Amino acid sequence: MEPAMPPARSSRRRTVLHAALLVPLPCLGPLLIHGGRRDEGLAEMRRAVEASPAWAITHSWYAIGLRQCDDAPGALAESLKAAELDLRNLDDQYLAAWEVQLAGRAAESLPFIERIATLQPDKDLTGFLRAYALQRNGRWSAAEAACRDFLARHPTHAGSWFNLGCGLAEAGRKDEARAAFEETLRQEPGHAAAAAWIEALAGSAPAPSGSGGSP
Repeated sequence: MEPAMPPARSSRRRTVLHAALLVPLPCLGPLLIHGGRRDEGLAEMRRAVEASPAWAITHSWYAIGLRQCDDAPGALAESLKAAELDLRNLDDQYLAAWEVQLAGRAAESLPFIERIATLQPDKDLTGFLRAYALQRNGRWSAAEAACRDFLARHPTHAGSWFNLGCGLAEAGRKDEARAAFEETLRQEPGHAAAAAWIEALAGSAPAPSGSGGSP
């Protein structure tokens, strides 16, 4: 399921305003793209990156613009640059973690998620991302704890119920897994993968492949 992008960083308003005086405005690119002016938007963000390559904000906005244009590899590369340039910026770490997971490399997202958890544990869907990264790292006990903690605060999050069910099924805890998949369907009727798992647990179909999903 395709995530919404992290919210714009209001905490950087002064930085963005200052940037407007010095370099092409990086946040203008996504606005131009949203308005149908894709080439102009990407060009604006490229100029900002070239003018200030050491500024994390130029790379993160470029990543957002590239994601808007369905350039997944480019969005991933720019988000990683932003995260490494500003290790304490929550939005940059969050964006990188999300892009890494969307690229199917969930295990590699854990360092970014742990930085966020250290600074602001309840930020957005950090708990969900962390549980999935731990699950993909083979650390099921920690993943289950993280997943249940997230669900205690977000009980209607179907994706987290589904990932919990996958982990429980793989651990041989069939009754608990079935309950998690049933809750997935209550929160998201028509969730095909959850329905397939319920059939598999009942012995009427082979088990689906995979161990949960990223956002």
